[in-house]
Amino acid sequence: MDFRHRVLKGEERDALLTDVIRRILEEELPVSGEARREAWEKGWGENLRRFVESGGEPEQLVPGYIRPGQLLRFAGEYIAPCQPDFLWNFYTVYRRFVFEEYLAEAGQIFEFGCGPCTNLLMMAELFPGKRIVGADWSHASVALAERVAVVHGLRIEGRLFDMFRPDYRLDIGGGAVITLNALEQLGEKHEAFLSYLLSKGPAVVVNSEPFAELYDEGNLLDSLALRYHRKRGYLEGYLTRLRELEAEGKIEILGTKRVSAGSLFHEGYSLVVWRPIRKPVPPEKNLSCRSGTRDRRDR
Repeated sequence: MDFRHRVLKGEERDALLTDVIRRILEEELPVSGEARREAWEKGWGENLRRFVESGGEPEQLVPGYIRPGQLLRFAGEYIAPCQPDFLWNFYTVYRRFVFEEYLAEAGQIFEFGCGPCTNLLMMAELFPGKRIVGADWSHASVALAERVAVVHGLRIEGRLFDMFRPDYRLDIGGGAVITLNALEQLGEKHEAFLSYLLSKGPAVVVNSEPFAELYDEGNLLDSLALRYHRKRGYLEGYLTRLRELEAEGKIEILGTKRVSAGSLFHEGYSLVVWRPIRKPVPPEKNLSCRSGTRDRRDR
């Protein structure tokens, strides 16, 4: 993959920066949240239609908001890539690293907010022996996951799931959980989903999302990204809440990484990896119902 690019400077950078500021301050932007459900249903429905009509070409799963030939934000600068698919290629390399680094040991993987199912396809091809479950609130996304499984002969399952109102019947205990640009749609309403994860006890949780906490408000580009982030109603307070839970001894944060890449307006791929801490059951409460003896299994 060709990642050569040119950093914008001087008058060219100033003109672009002026346009970015104008669009953030003056244009009406769609706000994330439950009101966007129909828009996502329509978007993933379009991916489903194209995928079916193409006979199952993976290229038809690429989400429409990743457009070739874009000027981008990368490593703290605005850049002009030499190749039109720079962002998608970057995202492909990045996802493969994340999947191999953090999901390889899990027996089953659950992606929440699986959208166009590009991640499910990559994970299923990387880990053919694993159970891969894609959960989304969009019926079109679930249908797409099932179609990808059939067409490509992969072990993928689709499940309807609303992160605003988690379905506790979906058991993820001991598996790996991953979200990629999905929690961003929850805004400040992430507590219900976080409580669901804590109650189910996954082995590891990988969140690749835009985190407001990682921006530096003293930096011009970061300040603009934060203003854009909040105008769109993206994820707010989630990383702060994870840090609070770690201080309370309820989770362990394994790593946090700012990933300085994205659109002109913000960075969408930063990373936090964590896991719940399972507290041992006191001996007096750890009794076998069948024999009356103590159950010595590791809880």
